[in-house]
Amino acid sequence: MTFPAISMLRRRFGDAQIDIIARPWVSHVYKCHGAINNVLELSNERGTKRWLSIFKDAKLIKGINYDIGILFPNSFESAFLFKLSNIPEIVGYTTDLRAPFLTNKISTPPDKNKNHEIFYYLSLIKRAFSIQDDEYSNRPLIEFRISNSYIKSTKYKLKRLGISFDKIFVGINPGAAYGPAKCWPVERYKELAKRLLNLSKDIYVLVFGTASENNVGREIRTVNLERVFNLCGKTTLMEAICTISMLNLMVTNDSGLMHIAAACNIPIVAIFGSTNPITTGPWSENAIIIRKELSCSPCLKRDCNKGFECMLGIEVKDVLKACKRHLKKLDL
Repeated sequence: MTFPAISMLRRRFGDAQIDIIARPWVSHVYKCHGAINNVLELSNERGTKRWLSIFKDAKLIKGINYDIGILFPNSFESAFLFKLSNIPEIVGYTTDLRAPFLTNKISTPPDKNKNHEIFYYLSLIKRAFSIQDDEYSNRPLIEFRISNSYIKSTKYKLKRLGISFDKIFVGINPGAAYGPAKCWPVERYKELAKRLLNLSKDIYVLVFGTASENNVGREIRTVNLERVFNLCGKTTLMEAICTISMLNLMVTNDSGLMHIAAACNIPIVAIFGSTNPITTGPWSENAIIIRKELSCSPCLKRDCNKGFECMLGIEVKDVLKACKRHLKKLDL
């Protein structure tokens, strides 16, 4: 969701070197933006070791001698890192008690919870650098490009797994990093996969997820061992991105892979529970959002203590109906 803001930076600063500094689990996403010169990976430590690794990361950043550091994450840690790196100008929102580290302090937009997060990052750049008019006055575009070499190597790996994109492939993403409140029940994803396969013998299902979600992938695969493939933990992030770009449809919770599918302009059925589709929904005109309207939703909580009705109220038939709307365009 930071991609339009990065495009704005490129237009504003012309031939300047624009680098992205990111954690390893998201760094590959930024390799798909043509305006970025380099992607630097921070240490992958967690817990106490993560704080100790900041000094190592700061030393790396300090050696590049950046003129400006722009903070997209709303975290104290990111601002502290840039301060340690001796970056002379640090731009960011004054959240998370980090204002003392900022040289250009930007207040949080009053309409933050009423607009998509894309505008949150765009507003940061526009206000920090006094940008008045830009091409995003209508609808921001996500400039997302995947290298042909990545596509080629991913196709080769998938072929070895028995996957050849000469059929109709539907992706299922049953997980979400934020927490279980964002996840539609696995049993319903399993039933959905079964009903999708019954629509046509040419439909195949790919299950996406991390290694920790491998059991979920295996469970969904029991529907049909020949036409359902479990990719949980079997691909790198870049391979997952490439695979998603070749899908005919993606069914997903509110997650990072949902945004990847949107950036690739893949038809999406997005299932929302605890989170707000207005602010974090797929930035796509080719997406259908399934959501149960409740007084307590969106609660933005990781776990539910009210019966999980926001997700349990969404039936398989509701999601299947949305899938059929997309698949109908394929003349099934």
